[in-house]
Amino acid sequence: MRSELKGQKRTTTPYKTERHRVCKFFHFAGLTELMSKEQVEALVHTVESLLAEATQLQAQCREESTRVSTVAMQLREESEMLRGQCEAAQLDMADMQKKLEELLDTKAAFEARERQARKLSKQL
Repeated sequence: MRSELKGQKRTTTPYKTERHRVCKFFHFAGLTELMSKEQVEALVHTVESLLAEATQLQAQCREESTRVSTVAMQLREESEMLRGQCEAAQLDMADMQKKLEELLDTKAAFEARERQARKLSKQL
């Protein structure tokens, strides 16, 4: 009989409620024979609570994941913008450094001419 079922697609009947599914699982696992009806009901209630909590946590995780993705995208954009600003500032600094060197060269040249002028003035 098993060989006949191998090629066939297995169909399952949908459960009416989550409670029905949990009860069928416990029955299939043989737990209902080892426990009183109150214990089974308490266990079913606990499992239902855990499933509800897991569903709620899953939804929270999805929301948090969406928020984190949004923040990560914003940070990437901000990082790119800051990188551009940093490059522009480095170019400005290089330009200022060049101009400062030119000014220091001009100052040194001016001071040298001033010393030369004083020497010529003393010689006269």
